[in-house]
Amino acid sequence: MGYVADNQFLRWVDLNNMLFFPLISVGAFYLLKKEIEGGVNLMGGWQSLALGLVFIIGIYLLGASYGTHEVTIYLHVRFCPNTDTSRLCQIIVFNDDEFSHWVFFTGFVLVNTALLLLQKMFPFRGVVDL
Repeated sequence: MGYVADNQFLRWVDLNNMLFFPLISVGAFYLLKKEIEGGVNLMGGWQSLALGLVFIIGIYLLGASYGTHEVTIYLHVRFCPNTDTSRLCQIIVFNDDEFSHWVFFTGFVLVNTALLLLQKMFPFRGVVDL
């Protein structure tokens, strides 16, 4: 029940329930999906599997960041004008302006990195028709 940071923006239990446990679940479900499809040693081997997992985790983080941001931006705009420096408003502003953005950019980087590396692994061999 302790806080993640000194500014008390989030408790460890909340962070675990929002980020770590869902990420573990999403990863496990993705690996189960690959096993049901015929095993994890599909075309591309473990690299393809790992990049698929990175892609799925990135997608989850993008969704989590939007959820965090939308709730806290509403609270920020509605209840915390720029002149309010109360402890509650500091926490809301941190969740809105920093934490949700960190999670968003982490997800964005993971999705794009996975796509770029998958393109390198599986280059398009056809002809682009304009």
